Amino acid sequence: PGLLYQEQHNDCISNLQLYLRINFREAEVWEILGEAYYREGRYTASLKAFQRTIEIQPASTTAKLFIGLIQDRIGKYSEAIAILKPLVSEECIRIPALKAYLDASVDLFCAKVNASCFGIAFESLLEAVSTAKASKIEEYFVWRFW
Repeated sequence: PGLLYQEQHNDCISNLQLYLRINFREAEVWEILGEAYYREGRYTASLKAFQRTIEIQPASTTAKLFIGLIQDRIGKYSEAIAILKPLVSEECIRIPALKAYLDASVDLFCAKVNASCFGIAFESLLEAVSTAKASKIEEYFVWRFW
């Protein structure tokens, strides 16, 4: 992980791939590899690494969060929202999950407005507001729009 946080992503990826050839059942290593790919903008590879993490450790909220972030990045907003919304209630990841969920909701809203699907756009926005209010972290949502 040290190389990852020193922004030496290629070295980190190479080392992790080498390690996983020997120890391919370690969810934490797959998770770090997924984050390294994500930071490099290699979303397909990142998605595969996080999906592998989930196969090994189905309860990994970090992997689920990143899968939602990737879905948002590649324009699959509805999929991102479906993954991220349940994470908003997970105490250990609540704030980043809410941020990612609201970002995906705003991205979906913008995409639907651009496609002249105003009804769907406003429904998605109202659902996001409702989720934010239920989570009692409305301040982020207000800040996002202003």
